[in-house]
Amino acid sequence: MTDDADTADTAEPAAPDDADASLAGQLLMLQRIDTEADQLTVRRKRLPERDDLSTRTDQMNMWERRRAQFANRLDELTTVIEAAESANAELTAGRQRLEAQMKTVIAPREAEALMHEIETINGKSDELDDKELAALEEQATLDDDLTAHLGNEESIRAALRSSDEALARVCDDIDAELVDLANQRSPYACLRRWFCVCNHGTKLALPRSNEMTFACGAASAKSIAVCPAMKPTSHT
Repeated sequence: MTDDADTADTAEPAAPDDADASLAGQLLMLQRIDTEADQLTVRRKRLPERDDLSTRTDQMNMWERRRAQFANRLDELTTVIEAAESANAELTAGRQRLEAQMKTVIAPREAEALMHEIETINGKSDELDDKELAALEEQATLDDDLTAHLGNEESIRAALRSSDEALARVCDDIDAELVDLANQRSPYACLRRWFCVCNHGTKLALPRSNEMTFACGAASAKSIAVCPAMKPTSHT
């Protein structure tokens, strides 16, 4: 009887059984799935296709701003031309009135005064003509530039659409992979209640007396203290 007792005392501790090993493997599988999902999420945010789309969007915005600048300047020139024409019409009417008076004036001094007014009107009219001519020339140049600018619209929009579609395709592929990982993860969801993150590593509380530690992604069957935040539930 003593021999039996001594044998029992010196017997080596039993190794974790298949259930413990299986649970450890499942936790490692859960860790692998979560790691892959995190990597895919980060990759989705840093896709080169996203940078290309940003570049194409900036080009489109720049093109639209330039078109707006052309339109605004052409509107300003139209206003200048119309104002010059209106002012010239008033000056012409005033000159015609003065010229009609000249025909009825006899006194030299009065005729001289009328001639001076007519010369003043002619000077203002010449200034307006020069202003209108400059505006017309600039308007013609801008019309040509705008025509060339509008000719680039389709290619810029096509490049933007292509970039947007390329990003959408890559994102769809990544999203499909994330859905697949989520489906793979689903069977292991029950493992969450068996582990928690503690100050000195991630500890797993098994539903039996055996306890295991998982450090740096590797499983080690050693006796440790179970994290008090995760008490194993009773299993039958």
